Order: sequence, then structure tokens, then C-alpha cells
Amino acid sequence: MCNGALVFFEKPLDPVDTRQKEEQERIAELKSKSTLIMKEEIERITKEVQSGQSVFLNQSFYMSVDSEMDAADRRVQINPFDDSRVKWAGLHGWKIVGVVPRTSGSARQNYEGFGKAWAGGIGGSVIGSYVLMEYELNKANLESSMDILKESIKLAYGLL
Repeated sequence: MCNGALVFFEKPLDPVDTRQKEEQERIAELKSKSTLIMKEEIERITKEVQSGQSVFLNQSFYMSVDSEMDAADRRVQINPFDDSRVKWAGLHGWKIVGVVPRTSGSARQNYEGFGKAWAGGIGGSVIGSYVLMEYELNKANLESSMDILKESIKLAYGLL
């Protein structure tokens, strides 16, 4: 009692509850922005395609190289060649437009006494590649390609 009135104090907010609420609000805002961006992009692209322009959707994936190694007097295959993803993509309207190699190397340091004498390296061994694919979106396939378009927009903008 203070001056004849009861004073009730609220329990202070738990920092964990506050962070969870803030995170939920942040996610809700991101979802709202994602929905708006998706809607605007689909409308923009649909207008372009309906006006006769083609829009190109791009995807990429990593593909390891076919590799063999000499081990204990025999040849061992490490990554057998598998181009099934490329074949599948081709059957669904995608085409390869580029390949970017991925290389691996290692730095070498030589020590002379207690100090480093010099450094060198071995590198440039191709261990795989990134396959760049393209899909042409046009009037003929716009409706049937809506799922591909949505996924491409989602990836391009990092949407939820």
C-alpha cells in the first residue's frame, strides 16, 4: 500500500520470451515482404512474357569429377561419373549454358631451423564443377512453369 492505494507491479518480462516474440515478429515481417516480392515479380514477369519477351530462369548445381586413384597396386574409382541430373534437367526444358570448375590446392611451407625459409603451393587440381543451367520462360510454357518460376524467384531473392 502506498498512500492508501494498492500498487501492483508487473512481473518483468523474461528476456527469453522477449527474444522469442521479437524473432516471431521478425519472421512474420519477412514472410509478409516475401509474399509481396513474390507477387510483384510474378506480375512483372507475366507481363513481360505475355508481351512476347522471353525470360530466362537460371539454376546451378555442383557435380563432382570422375576420379581414379592408384592405391595398393590397383586402380580405385572414387567418384563414378553420374550425369543423371543433367539428363533429368534436359528432359524438363533446361539447358547447360556454362560450367565453372572447382579446384583444390594446398599451401606448402618449408622451415629452416626455427624460421620459415619460403612458402609455395600445389594447386589447380579440378575436383568438380558447377553446372549452370537455363530455362526459357515464354508464352507457351508460362502457366505450366509457374512452380519453376516461383522457386527461381525464391532463390534469387532469398525469400522464405
